[in-house]
Amino acid sequence: MRIAFVHNVHNRYKTLLETIKAERELYPDSDIYVMYNLKTINFDLFEGIENIQFFYYTDTTHKLACANGCVLGFKKAIQKEYDVIMFSHDDVRVNKEYVDVLKSNVEMIATGEANVICRKPNNIYGDNYIMMEAFMIDGEYAKQVFSEATTISRENQLPRDVRESLSPEVFLSNIIDSENMIEKRYHHKIEDYNITLGETMGFYHKNIGIRGWKD
Repeated sequence: MRIAFVHNVHNRYKTLLETIKAERELYPDSDIYVMYNLKTINFDLFEGIENIQFFYYTDTTHKLACANGCVLGFKKAIQKEYDVIMFSHDDVRVNKEYVDVLKSNVEMIATGEANVICRKPNNIYGDNYIMMEAFMIDGEYAKQVFSEATTISRENQLPRDVRESLSPEVFLSNIIDSENMIEKRYHHKIEDYNITLGETMGFYHKNIGIRGWKD
């Protein structure tokens, strides 16, 4: 099976390294595409890791970087053939306690049961809202949607969610609005967050609820 991971990272390079190590334990032949927006990145940390590529982009505001890093990373990945492409932020990694969940999701993508698997919260933010921390997509479908997707130049160009907040999650939902999508519905709360994320997607989000933390 041909697997690729797409990540974006701001300045948590040690965290990203641990995320990549967890992926490689599960999928040792996977390819990795990393979008980064600070030129202070320490490439020495990743010495010896094969099949990994880094790409610089200039966005630094949080929400703009979230949206554009995702689009640009997929544009790089779809230049090759993959059965499954998984996206996550630097601090969202394979949850070893829920590996079977992740493998099952990957299998559903690879066998054509779905072309997107993602999470949507039931209780807030609105229906047109895909959690960007981790999702996976069929390689051919990724080519269809991300080859046409465009980045944005200003954060205020992002669409808004039901709270009128600028939302990369709604931006993503507008790109991959597929009829063949498995939406893992859940109740959004910080308590037991990683249990729910593990049970639905097979991932773990480090320091959930804390924004802007550093290695």
